[in-house]
Order: sequence, then C-alpha cells, then structure tokens
Amino acid sequence: MPKCGKFLNDMTHVLIVDDDELSRKIILNMLEEMGATYTEAFDGEDALLKLEAEKFDLVILDVLMPNEDGIGVLLKARNKGLETPIVVMTGATMGDNGPSYSEYAERLGAKKGLVKPITFEKIKQALSYAA
Repeated sequence: MPKCGKFLNDMTHVLIVDDDELSRKIILNMLEEMGATYTEAFDGEDALLKLEAEKFDLVILDVLMPNEDGIGVLLKARNKGLETPIVVMTGATMGDNGPSYSEYAERLGAKKGLVKPITFEKIKQALSYAA
C-alpha cells in the first residue's frame, strides 16, 4: 500500500524540479497537504547541485527545462550512483512515432513517468515511490 494519504507515516522529503513556477507551486501545495516536506529546484542544474548537497526520499522532475533537461538530470544522477527514486512529470512528447518522454525516462531508470496536467492523484502516485 502506498505510504501517502493526509499524513505520511514518516516525513517524506521531496525534491521538486520544474522551471515553471506555477507548476512547482501546485505540486508543493499538494505535497504539503499530504504531509511531505520539500525543496524546490528551478532547473536541472539547480537540481543536480541540490542532489549532491542533500538526501531526498523522492525527486519529482520535469523534462523540458533550461540549463539541464530532466533526462540529463536523470542520467547524471544515475551515473553518480544516486539511487533516489525519480518520478518524471511532463506534458512533452518526442513526436508522433517515438515514445513519450515519460516512457523514455522509465527506460533510463526513472521509477515512473507521469503525464501532465498535474493532479492530486498523480502526486499521490509519485509519493508511493518514495524510498
């Protein structure tokens, strides 16, 4: 059973990475309501710095961002041996014939790829992957 609801069993600490401030705020409000703590990163470069400096139970990661996209963050985190679960959330696609960015991220080691728009249920699902 996923460890989320109105109150989490333990204090889950999440890194939320999205260059869109409104998207970050929506996710952060949902995380607060579920009892999680969080740290914000505004792009991939900022996310990599925070992943090196702090331990997280989960990363919720956008794909299309400046300075380092989400796929780059995922690959660099895995190459550095970081095993923190990463859930990718994106509305972007790779074209008509290719996989979605969410599917591609899963192939590269993301725990789950979720498609935007952001909903309470999707954030709840993401939290179920927290370490």
